Amino acid sequence: GGFAAIKADSVAKTALFIVVSPAAGLLLGAAVMLLLRWALARRDVERTERRFRLLQLASSAAVSLAHGGNDAQKTMGVIAALLVSSGNLAPLPSGELPIPTWVVLAAYLAIAAGTMSGGWRIVRTMGHSITQLRPVSGFAAETAAAVAIFGSTGIGAPVSTTHTVAGSITGVGTANRGATVNWRVFGRLAVAWLVTLPAAALVAAVAHQLATRLPAPIGPIVLTLLMIALAGGVIGSLRRAPRAADLDPGSEPIEVGLRPGAGSIIAVRSRRTDQPL
Repeated sequence: GGFAAIKADSVAKTALFIVVSPAAGLLLGAAVMLLLRWALARRDVERTERRFRLLQLASSAAVSLAHGGNDAQKTMGVIAALLVSSGNLAPLPSGELPIPTWVVLAAYLAIAAGTMSGGWRIVRTMGHSITQLRPVSGFAAETAAAVAIFGSTGIGAPVSTTHTVAGSITGVGTANRGATVNWRVFGRLAVAWLVTLPAAALVAAVAHQLATRLPAPIGPIVLTLLMIALAGGVIGSLRRAPRAADLDPGSEPIEVGLRPGAGSIIAVRSRRTDQPL
C-alpha cells in the first residue's frame, strides 16, 4: 500500500517510547537507588542483604507481570487484527473487540516459554555486563522498571521491557557509588534498539512480498522452507545459549567492597571477625 498505508501517529508514538522507556527507567532507577542508599545508610549490611533477597522476589514478579501486561498485548493485537480481517472475529455492539481466551493463553504461554528457554543470554547481559548488581540495587532496578512499564501500559504506550530494565539498571549503577557502569555495553544496546524497528519492517515487507508475489505453488513452498530454516536457527541458538548453571557468581572477580546500603558488590567485612565474608 505504500507509505500512505502507514499510520504515522502510531509509528511515531512507538518510536518515541523507544527513547522514553529507557530514559524513564534510568531516572527512576537512579531515584530509587538514591532513596534506598539514604534509608539504609546506617543499617547492618548483612541483614539488609538477606531481607532484600526476599524483597527481590516481589520486585521481579512485578517486572514479570508488567512484561506480560505490555509486551504480550502487542501479539494479541496482531492476532486479533488478523482474525477481524479474515472474518473470524467481530466487535461487540459497544465497539469493543473481545479477545478470544485461546489468543490470550497462547500469547502468555509463548512469551513465558521464550523467556524460560532462551532468556539466560539476556540475563547475563543485564545482570553482569552493565553494572554490578546485588539484592538492594537489583530491587531498585526492578522496582523502577516495573513502575515505568506499568505507567506506559496505563497510557497505552507500547514499550520494550528490555529497554526499560536496561535503563533502570544503568540508572542504579550511576547512582550507586559502590558500582561502575559499562557504558560501552549500554551503547551497543542503544544501537540495537534503533536498528530493531526498521529491521523488523524490512523483514516483514520481504515476507509479505514472498507470500503475495510468488506464484501459488512456489510461494507456500518458499515460506515453508524459510520457516524450517528459522526453526533450525532457533533450536541451534537455544542449544548454544548459556544456562543458569553457567552463571557462576564466583567466576568473575569483584574488585570493590560493599558500602552500607549500596548493596552492589559482594565483599563485606564482619563486625565480629573483621574477615571478608
